[in-house]
Amino acid sequence: MASAVIFTMAFATKLYAVFMLVPLALFYFHYRQQNLKRPLVAAAFFVPLVVFVFAWYQFIIRGSVLDLFSHNDFVYLNPSNVVPSPFFVAIFLWVTLGGFLLVATVFSLVVCLGQRRLFKAVLPLELICLAAILAVAGVDTIMGAALNYQAPFTGAVKYNYQLLPFICLLAASLIAKVQTLFGALKKRFNPTMLFSIVAAVGAGLFLAALFEDFQNVGLYSQSDYFVFWTQGFLGGYSFRSSAPLTSSSALTYVQYLGFALVISGLIWAVLNEAPLSMAVKKFRTRF
Repeated sequence: MASAVIFTMAFATKLYAVFMLVPLALFYFHYRQQNLKRPLVAAAFFVPLVVFVFAWYQFIIRGSVLDLFSHNDFVYLNPSNVVPSPFFVAIFLWVTLGGFLLVATVFSLVVCLGQRRLFKAVLPLELICLAAILAVAGVDTIMGAALNYQAPFTGAVKYNYQLLPFICLLAASLIAKVQTLFGALKKRFNPTMLFSIVAAVGAGLFLAALFEDFQNVGLYSQSDYFVFWTQGFLGGYSFRSSAPLTSSSALTYVQYLGFALVISGLIWAVLNEAPLSMAVKKFRTRF
């Protein structure tokens, strides 16, 4: 219930916020099967979306809830001389999130699918993340490249930011997968050299993604504005900072410290509390 309220408060100001309900619904029906006999509980899980959408359009912006189906984003088309690339979402994510993070995400999925026996405890969760990513990116691509709407290009951030939690979850799981792979090296049925290489590459990608993000945090905090581009001639979505930091500012180092604390906490949680850790223990006990 708490996650439903928080997610809908963050995403329900636009029609495409409904896509966030896809993974939420999958998690609910997977883990709360014993409550399906209580219709009110199941219905209440989705009520926040309806409430906040209605409140936003009817009261906050003083319009009509019917505006949900006639948003300006679905009116303006690209100029007639522009041919949108069908890969604009991939280009946008590569530039804004960084290549290492995307490669780490893909690598994490490949490792999980390639060793389904070893990672069967988390395979359903990773497939849910993959489905959410493909759904949001696919709809955005269709709107921009097939329907020729301008909004997916000029507002690429607001159309794709729903992908970020699932990309981060997949990339972050690499550290636990590396631990699992190294823990399985002594088993006779595993190709030791291949497992060593895969685990080393996974650890390297994870650390490279962290370093790149760490560096970007410092660069962005020192700029008075920055623009998220998709294709140069179609514009981008800009943010302005009224109080940029300097490289010598004490707040810069506080920011670095906070970033390091958050990352170390996430790594500790993944290694000690994640389903992969349970899978590792069961795997070692069995074999």
